[in-house]
Amino acid sequence: MIPQIEHLSLPGPPWLFVALTVLTLSLHLVCVFFVLGGSFLASLLEGLGVVFRRQRLRDAARLLTPVLPLALSAGITLGVAPLLFIQALYPQFFYPATVLRGYWWLAVVFVLIVAFYLLYLGQSEQAKGWRNLTSAIIVRLAFIGFLYVALMYTLVSQLETHPAEWGSFVNGGLRFWVSDASTWPRLLHNVVGALVIGGTGAAMMAPYVGTSDEPDARATLASWGLRLALSALLVQIALGIWYLFSLPGELTKAFCLPRSWGGWFWMLGVFFVIGLAFVLFFALVRSGSAAARWIGAALVCLVVLGMVGGREFAKLWHLRDYFTLAEWRVESSQGSFWMFAILLVAGIVVLLWALRLAFGSKPPESE
Repeated sequence: MIPQIEHLSLPGPPWLFVALTVLTLSLHLVCVFFVLGGSFLASLLEGLGVVFRRQRLRDAARLLTPVLPLALSAGITLGVAPLLFIQALYPQFFYPATVLRGYWWLAVVFVLIVAFYLLYLGQSEQAKGWRNLTSAIIVRLAFIGFLYVALMYTLVSQLETHPAEWGSFVNGGLRFWVSDASTWPRLLHNVVGALVIGGTGAAMMAPYVGTSDEPDARATLASWGLRLALSALLVQIALGIWYLFSLPGELTKAFCLPRSWGGWFWMLGVFFVIGLAFVLFFALVRSGSAAARWIGAALVCLVVLGMVGGREFAKLWHLRDYFTLAEWRVESSQGSFWMFAILLVAGIVVLLWALRLAFGSKPPESE
């Protein structure tokens, strides 16, 4: 069932495409995981504010919600490059996995559009005049939509690395799960990791959102963001251990020993996770420390980079009986590579410039 690739070629060495996949996918995941975790935090604050009649919680949610569409736009833009690299490196595995998911996969586009506009609706002027319960439900529905997208991307990635399961999907009709022990821990590890990123990002940008006459709402957003990030990180560490030992024993051993590039990526990710836990705790105790929040945001990016590198290594390990990177025929084309590199750097610069325009006009008060 696996398509052949003899007639295809790469314009550069495969290791370069793997490295670019890890880099660009990390940038994409930081943004989209922030949206998933941030929408959870916004719905939590909005819901608690309605139930306990705490206007400060609702104001904090209103500060966070307008940031999420911007982050989602950035995430979608940054997702183009890793999608192209995955399609270039693993077309014979990626395309069948998406086809076998069928309507579940196609629904991602529709759900993403609906959730995107729900975020805009939740921050609109009309929503401010609606009943409290209606506003809370809107934000919660957006989170559920993003949760579905995360679920489907995880399941497609899981099916992509298990070609032996494809036949049962075709012959057995509709199936949703891959019968692999790592499916559930991988999914939960991704979702809880998104809460860490969402909480850390909310705490980092709290001083930059809203207006200067909303110090209480800003402080509430930063405090709740740090609490969510730290508590979710502790849960994620436990889920990470579960996920690690749910993998095949040989792959688990490869991750635990620094004898492969995947092991080095994974160990660096663990090292940064430990550092992140200390930084988040310090930022929570010293709520006025802007430096701690920025260091925490940087560590989050490094953790994602380490985990994505480990993910790519695990994919190649699972596919080793069906395919290796050495099978690719290389036809060097430096022109197309440099064109992509220049456009990628230019796109990131434009994105950072746009974010500065969005938040740079609202400098935080001195702490």
